[in-house]
Amino acid sequence: MTSDKFGFQFDPFCHLDSTKDARLHEYLVIPKTVEIAWGDAPVAIFAQPGGGKSALRSYTEKVFRGTRGVKLPITYVPATYSPDPEFHFRALRQSLAGSIFIYLISYPDLFLQFSSQRQAQTLQLLTYLPYRLDTTLDIIANTQSIEEIEQFLGVRAISGIEKPGRAHQELVRILRNSQTRKTKDADIATLLTQAQEIFEIKSFHILVDGLDGFIETTDETALFTWIAPLLDRAESWSQEQIYLKFFLPTLLSAFPENLTGIQTATLKWDDGLLAEVIRRRLYVASGGAFDSLDAIATPELRNVEFHLARQLPAEQKLPRKIILKARHLLERADHNTDGYIHYNDVFTKEANYAGQA
Repeated sequence: MTSDKFGFQFDPFCHLDSTKDARLHEYLVIPKTVEIAWGDAPVAIFAQPGGGKSALRSYTEKVFRGTRGVKLPITYVPATYSPDPEFHFRALRQSLAGSIFIYLISYPDLFLQFSSQRQAQTLQLLTYLPYRLDTTLDIIANTQSIEEIEQFLGVRAISGIEKPGRAHQELVRILRNSQTRKTKDADIATLLTQAQEIFEIKSFHILVDGLDGFIETTDETALFTWIAPLLDRAESWSQEQIYLKFFLPTLLSAFPENLTGIQTATLKWDDGLLAEVIRRRLYVASGGAFDSLDAIATPELRNVEFHLARQLPAEQKLPRKIILKARHLLERADHNTDGYIHYNDVFTKEANYAGQA
């Protein structure tokens, strides 16, 4: 499908993986029940695969980035499964180091104003980065774009800065000349407290996501046991303004006894919300020209996106599924001689099953 065929400035249905959609925040639909993710409390949000967990996590990260470091997000997506109870805490040290590094990139002048002691404390945190510091410093020294640094770190900046300047070059110089070594096996809570004191951060919000991929290969009981060390810290960490936010597969909601002190909500979708997923994407992609598939359908059709949502079986009423159905529908329209959506494109048996695989 070509975007300009229907008057789109871009294809609003090309991304099924929300983490790869740079425009997601322009048209994301968020049910009210899960807005608790933005509060100062530990939270567990449950949803099916494709049900919007990663989209909500990404938007939650953006919400906290908007505080300019007052409430600092740390996104943690496990790269692999390990029964080692210390696995998460080692990985969190790396995630914290990445978040602190992007903080420095966002506000290099702040670091330059630190005392030598405070600079040394900051450097101590950076020793937990999962990659060679020299490699990153080379990128900072040679790039003209903050975006390139973001892509390498896998973390978005928390300021509106677009290009590195003189302060970044001085930051690079100081870091290159540092000889700091990390303290062996420093506790993650100690490092978080240290970072709070250095940067005067009011609260940390640790966003735990990406467990869906392990469901297919790991028993849900074992998976819940795996994340239990984090769940066990949620209530006590909240007393230190360190808030764990879990974005979990629905299967794990069967363990309520392990969620003490954690607010919970389920990300659910009805036909109206799913139709709104399509409408918002259409509105943004068309530059505000229209917000319904009716605009590119023959006159006898009304409320097309709502009908698409109704066709989905109950277990498939998910954003990913409605986006896939809309994509298939536009592909059918693209092949029609007049370029419009027809009744048979929406209501035939073949149309009803499109996008449900």
